Amino acid sequence: ASRLITETVVRGGKSGPTFTKCAGQVRPGGVIIATSSLMADYGPDKEGVRVGKVPGNDIAGRWESPRGINLAMLGGLAGATGLLPKQAYLDGIEAQFRKYAEMLPKNFGVFEEGFKHGS
Repeated sequence: ASRLITETVVRGGKSGPTFTKCAGQVRPGGVIIATSSLMADYGPDKEGVRVGKVPGNDIAGRWESPRGINLAMLGGLAGATGLLPKQAYLDGIEAQFRKYAEMLPKNFGVFEEGFKHGS
């Protein structure tokens, strides 16, 4: 069976109640990638669901990349699930941001740091 079908991945919200609501939608064996730099309270754990805590805002700030939280969270997702080979994500980032070549080192750095937190 496809992992895409058996696992539901949810990006956490900014509060405990939002997290709890999202967690209720994740199937056992699934993964939640939560923005730990925005949330102090994750609500109750859900049995059989793994939570990857990625400090996306903190990572983006260190790299001086305000929009970098998205790449940090994508890195966390990639590291936590292994849905695609890591190189596939890096190739996609390069293709997406090719016209902003000066930003590629930051984008790769943000992704890599998020990946480490997800692994």
